[in-house]
Amino acid sequence: MTSASASKEGFDASQADPQAAMEKVHSLAGAVTRPKSEGEAVARPTSDGVPPTRQGAYKIRLPDSTAQSDKGIGWQEILFEGTSELFPIPPDQLSLKADIETTLMTLKGIFPDKNEQATPRPMTPIQRRYLAYQIKLLGIAQTGLQTPADPNSARLSLEALHADILLREGPRVKNSYMFHLGVPAAVLAAVSAVLYLVLRNNPQASYLLYAYRNLFVLLTGTMIGTWLSFGLRRPRIVFKDLSALEEDMMEPAVRLIFTGLIAIAIAFVFATEMVNINIGGLNSARLLDKGSSALLIGMLLGVSELALPGVLTRRASQFVSEVGGKA
Repeated sequence: MTSASASKEGFDASQADPQAAMEKVHSLAGAVTRPKSEGEAVARPTSDGVPPTRQGAYKIRLPDSTAQSDKGIGWQEILFEGTSELFPIPPDQLSLKADIETTLMTLKGIFPDKNEQATPRPMTPIQRRYLAYQIKLLGIAQTGLQTPADPNSARLSLEALHADILLREGPRVKNSYMFHLGVPAAVLAAVSAVLYLVLRNNPQASYLLYAYRNLFVLLTGTMIGTWLSFGLRRPRIVFKDLSALEEDMMEPAVRLIFTGLIAIAIAFVFATEMVNINIGGLNSARLLDKGSSALLIGMLLGVSELALPGVLTRRASQFVSEVGGKA
């Protein structure tokens, strides 16, 4: 409908309908002034009505160990080579490229490989699994970033690949982490429990250590609580978690030692009655006298491991502030 035909229909026709003509004029104005959506193609269709091919900004391939230009590039990589034919690069292609590179880094975190150069021959089962995901990711990158480019379809495929990887690899990654955290936690808890029993049954060995024997009970509880903490905090994981289940990236053994030392420091805060907590029958001041209280407090501190550094820092700041105020 053109403006001329709308005018003729509204005013020149034998049965003129000005109201209908005005509605069509408003519709035509809206169609002319409507802004293009972000993903709408700018190019016009070809003369035969076929939509034009959308240009891609990259050529994507796997490293070639026989090519001199690819020397030193690991086999786990995907190479993005700019074509210099499309400038500036469309935002949707830049965003897709960043997401594909993030996915690749996550895969390399899930499947670490010491052989970072030539493609291994023969491949281990783990390497073959990585290669299968790498080839799928390569196809997605080529679909979205190479001519003819279709970033929207590629993004949908990338989301489906994320879901597939999470379904297949998520249980293994999570259970493996809990195992690697649980083994040293069990060892440290057992050592602490044995030391407590030795001191309890042999007070003459060291009266000082005997007086603080419940700290080993607290450590036992802290190790148990720290292992429970991960399962309680992360009942479900998402794709981005697969490469780093803990944001602070501590190794399990380091995490346990760090949490245990903070727990001991907080135990002394309770023992000196700098802070006194009474909840039901639990009295933090009796930590050194009552083993069950020490065990429970240790477990609670372990479960709250992420909050412990902030708690200890605030108490240290409070102490220093008091010292400064009295000087």
